[in-house]
Amino acid sequence: MRYPVDDHILHRCIAIALTQKRFIRSSLKELLFDAGLYADLHQELVAAAVEAWRQGYDPDNDFRAIKNTVQRRIYHFLKAYGFHRHWDPHAKKQGKGFCRREKSFPLRFTHSYEFGDNTALLAWCEAYITQALGREAWEEVIGWSRSRAPEPSGLAAKSISILQEVFSR
Repeated sequence: MRYPVDDHILHRCIAIALTQKRFIRSSLKELLFDAGLYADLHQELVAAAVEAWRQGYDPDNDFRAIKNTVQRRIYHFLKAYGFHRHWDPHAKKQGKGFCRREKSFPLRFTHSYEFGDNTALLAWCEAYITQALGREAWEEVIGWSRSRAPEPSGLAAKSISILQEVFSR
């Protein structure tokens, strides 16, 4: 027993808190270990368990409340040591995991197709698709190129197949 206590309820609260360590990503645990913060993480988990016990939570009835208290303390602990939630600039939403601002965070998302910066080629493709299928088809192609969908569908798929056929000649 790592943290010997006489109170049975406090002991169970500590067990619930230490179990929450399982749900931290291994890459984040590695960063904490390399930074020398792993022991501090354990101390923070036990402090969260004591906080939940002092609030009168019962492990049998208030498991979710104990877990939420522990998760909030972990989040504040990470923020205090300079870790921030990752922001995915392509999807424009919060990504998974934490990162430190000092180290660059590798982007894991890449587009299936990239049009590039050739505006003349894009203008030609737009004119060709608009003439063949209409303006809605080109708007669907642009919408698909900005989405995370791996394959186009509907008019976008038809437009892409037409462009592939034209460029394969």
